Amino acid sequence: MFRVIASTLLGAAFTGIAYRFLFILKREAGKNPIDFQLLLSIFLISKSGSQSLSHIQKIRRYFYLFTLLSFALLAITGWFPLLVFNHTLSGYALLFHASVSPIFAFCLLMWALMSVSFHTFVKRDWDWVKNRGWRSTETDDTLKHGYSVGRKVCFWSIILPAFPVIVTIVLSMVSLFGTSEQMLLIRIHRYCALWLSFAMILHAYFSFLTFEADNPNKIHEQ
Repeated sequence: MFRVIASTLLGAAFTGIAYRFLFILKREAGKNPIDFQLLLSIFLISKSGSQSLSHIQKIRRYFYLFTLLSFALLAITGWFPLLVFNHTLSGYALLFHASVSPIFAFCLLMWALMSVSFHTFVKRDWDWVKNRGWRSTETDDTLKHGYSVGRKVCFWSIILPAFPVIVTIVLSMVSLFGTSEQMLLIRIHRYCALWLSFAMILHAYFSFLTFEADNPNKIHEQ
């Protein structure tokens, strides 16, 4: 049952994102090539955007980058054996997964602490929800604000399951619980990790949409 739920959610997320990128490529067909170096400035500091960012903002972006990279490694080692081969995590993959986990936890903590002020909900966000801003056209500023709302929702959807993801796996490795309790902790860890994975993917997606909306003429080389 878990494999079906996980495959459906992750598959839907990747399918939706792939469709969006194909739409962008089709829409921009015939124009100048996309400046992928500039797109990396969403997550990293490119030469074109480093001058306007403070040191704190640069550090925050680096923590976000390392959070995404470590998350990708954890997702590959954690989900691939389970969803593809229906095997539990073991062997070298388990050792690698356990080695990367502290890095992910630290980077996520630092990024969250430095980003919470940027993801605080304000009255305008609630007004956007009440006015059903998602029904606006793509050229409307209301829709652009919706990208920011979506990113904020995803941010808190990352923070909420992060604690049980970390705590359950730590508790399962100590001898305080019996076999049945440890299996329950593993199940909680899996479902919270699925929630976290879905939110991480969508947060990166909304980050791209926000960047695209704020920089419509910078995505392409002049």
